[in-house]
Amino acid sequence: MTETALLSLKKLHTYFLAGKNEGRAVEGVSFDIGSSGSVGLVGESGCGKSVTALSIMRLISSPGRIISGEILFERGGKQVDLLSLSEKEMTKVRGGEISMIFQEPFTALNPVFRVEAQVGEAARLHLGLEGKALQALVMKALYDAGIKEAERVAGSYPHELSGGLRQRVMIAMALISGPKLLIADEPTTALDVTVQAQILDLLAEIRVKRKLSVIMISHDLAIIHRICDSVNIMYSGRIVESSGKEALFKSPLHPYTAGLLKSIPSLSRIEKRLPAIPGNVPDLFDPPAGCRFHPRCPKAMDICKKTEPGESVVEGRMVKCWLYK
Repeated sequence: MTETALLSLKKLHTYFLAGKNEGRAVEGVSFDIGSSGSVGLVGESGCGKSVTALSIMRLISSPGRIISGEILFERGGKQVDLLSLSEKEMTKVRGGEISMIFQEPFTALNPVFRVEAQVGEAARLHLGLEGKALQALVMKALYDAGIKEAERVAGSYPHELSGGLRQRVMIAMALISGPKLLIADEPTTALDVTVQAQILDLLAEIRVKRKLSVIMISHDLAIIHRICDSVNIMYSGRIVESSGKEALFKSPLHPYTAGLLKSIPSLSRIEKRLPAIPGNVPDLFDPPAGCRFHPRCPKAMDICKKTEPGESVVEGRMVKCWLYK
């Protein structure tokens, strides 16, 4: 771990157990995020991005289980393994020091409580506020999340709000207790492009203003480019490429990364049909031997079908691919 790392994952393994079978959703994932840093986790659905985030928050439900690894987090000047904390102690971290914006606000918000009660819950739990002090902080959190009609929204139920307002409410909930790390799991899912741009601008502004560290999870590389400084490409539960943002977008190393970049629409490229990566993400209960991407890879070699590639370092960037061995 570097001295500036706020969070460091070390060989994290999270499996889903079905009888004697193991679905290896996260397998050997390691990465650091520094204070005020921003890291992107990118990949198709089913690659392990959200499970990685839920593992950090220790919100993995049965039949899922964190098998091994370390999740080191800076608390009070010391590095603490979150996996070693009791549930009571973890409750102080979750929502207090590390907050998460979940993928779908309509299902994440409780339909039977008004917004004011839900946004204020974290401040009541972690800051010990009540009454007018709590109410004032809730209003400020809603205003800071870009909600101009904060009083009306505070008194509303989630179903009475638009998708964009619900997402802003989720941001207010995540930030009200002043966390050091924010995990944003597909924060613009199901939003139209105009509202999506507004939410991303808000997150970028908040990150700088509060000197917040951010883990951004998305399948959309355009969003990652806008928010993040470095990028981890995930495939089948593993990080296959890790790089600074500019280097990755300029010259991707892994064939999977190259395929993702080619699938982004471009105004300068006129094509009848966007290039697509053939096939599907492998079954985590029955993955292919060797490199898990080889059945879909245009550059696959015989060794790729038999032996898993280790890590290679190319110009300071990590890649797992036999092309670089």
